[in-house]
Amino acid sequence: MLNAVEPYCSSQPGYWSKMAAEFRALFLLQRWAGLRILDALVLRRSGLVGNRLSLVTIKTGAVINGRVVPDEVVEALAALSPDRSGFKKRFFFWREGIAQDSLTSIWTKSIKEMNAYLRLEDEDGKLFAFKSHMLRDTCAVQQLVAGMGIDQVSHYLTHKSISVTQKHYTKWVQSRLEKFEVDYVAAMRKQGMRVSIGE
Repeated sequence: MLNAVEPYCSSQPGYWSKMAAEFRALFLLQRWAGLRILDALVLRRSGLVGNRLSLVTIKTGAVINGRVVPDEVVEALAALSPDRSGFKKRFFFWREGIAQDSLTSIWTKSIKEMNAYLRLEDEDGKLFAFKSHMLRDTCAVQQLVAGMGIDQVSHYLTHKSISVTQKHYTKWVQSRLEKFEVDYVAAMRKQGMRVSIGE
């Protein structure tokens, strides 16, 4: 996705032609902080202290207090000067003259157009369109695969209940269990045990 940013922006008229740094920062923020697009777009500069994000989510009113993000996210956000022409100084992504209710649709339209510069395929080789919410999904799935419990991931995503998380990510819990089994069998074999499963 990041590779599509420069070609897309360079082909656009007006201010979108100069928005590569903003797209890059937005995508990194969503991927590593697991934020919905509107929460990312209205992130205040005061909400980032060092490597920690703090905000109140728009959809659920959930409080995120001191969420750690990687250095690469911090650096991408820091590259967005508060003195850029046309941007509100207290925010990273919010342009002047745009209502909060319009932010998601404006950015989503450009992200949809960016698909012309991508060729994303699923595991069956079928093309699919990128949506920024997939970055939030990637954040959640990678946490599950890395061993975080679904209750922890639910809290991280600020879902109102664990049932919402289970509805969307149960198949990835199964993937995590399968990975555990593969690792466990490998560990037994390293200890000299013969295990016939999967042979």
